[in-house]
Parts: sequence; C-alpha cells; structure tokens
Amino acid sequence: MYLVLFLYIAAFFSLVLGEFGQFPFGRSDFSVASTDVLVLLNLSAILVWNVGIKKNLKLPRNFIYIVLFWAVGILSLFLSLDLSGWFYLLRFIIYSSLFYVTYHLVKSRILGLDEFLKLVKYISLSLAGLGFLQIIIFPDLEILSAIGYDPHKYRLFGTFLDPNFLGAFLSFGFALSILELTLQKPLKIKEFFIQNRLLIGSAFVLGLAILLTFSRSAYLMSAAALSIILLVKNIKLFGIFLAGVLILYFIFPPFNARIQGAINIDKSA
Repeated sequence: MYLVLFLYIAAFFSLVLGEFGQFPFGRSDFSVASTDVLVLLNLSAILVWNVGIKKNLKLPRNFIYIVLFWAVGILSLFLSLDLSGWFYLLRFIIYSSLFYVTYHLVKSRILGLDEFLKLVKYISLSLAGLGFLQIIIFPDLEILSAIGYDPHKYRLFGTFLDPNFLGAFLSFGFALSILELTLQKPLKIKEFFIQNRLLIGSAFVLGLAILLTFSRSAYLMSAAALSIILLVKNIKLFGIFLAGVLILYFIFPPFNARIQGAINIDKSA
C-alpha cells in the first residue's frame, strides 16, 4: 500500500514540471504528460492491491456521481458526432479516478487530511520558487508565441508557461496557508509571529508569487477564498486584508492596472 502512496505523491508533484512534463508524439498535437503516466500507475497499483491482496473493490459512497458524469460525457461526445475531444474526456476520467485512490489511502490510515493539505502547499511553494527563478532568468514569453503560447512579458508564469493557470494553482496553497494561520492558538503578536514564522513565510511567498502573475483571475480567486476564510474565522484580519489591497492599489501601478482592467472589460478579460 505504501507503493500506492509513493505513486500518489509523485503524481501530484509531477504537476511542478508543468509544460516541461509533456511528451509529444511525432508531429501531431497529441501528447502524454508525466502526470498521466503516474496517475495510471497509481490506479494500476491500487487495483492490484485491492483485487489481488485485499479482495475488496469497494467504491466510495458518492463515487457513483462521478461515474454518472463520465457516462454523460461519453454519451454527449458520441451524440455530437465529433470525437476530437475524446482525449480530454479520457484524461478527466483518469484524473477523477484519484478520488478512488484517495478513499482507500485514507481508509487504510496512511493518508490524512493534514498530510494532503501539506502536499498541496509544498507543491504550490515549489511552483512559486521556480516562478521566481523564471521571472529573473526568462521574463519574456514572446519568443514562444510562434508555437502557440501567449506573449506574456514580465509576469510570473513558471513551468506552466501561463500566469493565469499558475496563479489559480498558487491560490490553493495561499488560501490553505491563511486558513492554517487562522486555526492557530491566539497569542501575543510577537509570540504568534515567532511560533508561526514558517506558515507566515509560506503565505508571504505564495502571496507575492500570485501578485507577480498579474492575473486578474488569480487575484479574484485569492480574494474570494481569503474573504470567505477571514469573514468566518477572524473579522479583524479581514479588515487588515482590505487595507492591504487598498495600499497595493495606490502604491503598486501594475496591480492598479490589473484591477482597473477587471472593472473595464477588455478582450482578454
């Protein structure tokens, strides 16, 4: 079962490779990602374990809804008389099967919620670190516009080669870091910072990375998540968050421009 856990962790960490984990076939648009391979190995390992050793193929109670969605997707694909999207559907089926793997890992008590949330946070921090290197070494994506990438300049896009996708993923880790901070014991400010310096540091790193994506969708996702967390957990921190947004708006022109762009809808919005 620990092999299943190892492959599970490896599948998630393969996301850090981003576009560099894609392997095209010949001259076609068809490609297989390292994540695809690891998830398939993960599913194979759990099936071998459950069928060959445990003799138990029990599905999570609500997994039937995912299977029904697969059925609707397959039916609509055939009814459309256009099978060009079959690979997207296949990848969705494979990835959503990880719910089945997660269920058995949790049931076997070798994976808990805390461990899973830490996994997401570590992946987010890894992506942010690579993003900081990218914005220093390779800040201009215009050179790749000839092969279909958007010509982003002076934005953090990391290994995803897209600031919007990267910013959305980073928002998960950022929100989890803030949520974890709100769950800590109330202490004096100095003690709180000392005891939670790693959490505060990770939240700062992820927040800065999201800021440097200059992605309106990432800003909106982070703001929505933070608002929900802080309104429920700590109304005072919500006030500090709003004050921080206002300060950024007035002293950081690129942030100001993206917020203005979200209000004045343009083609990219």
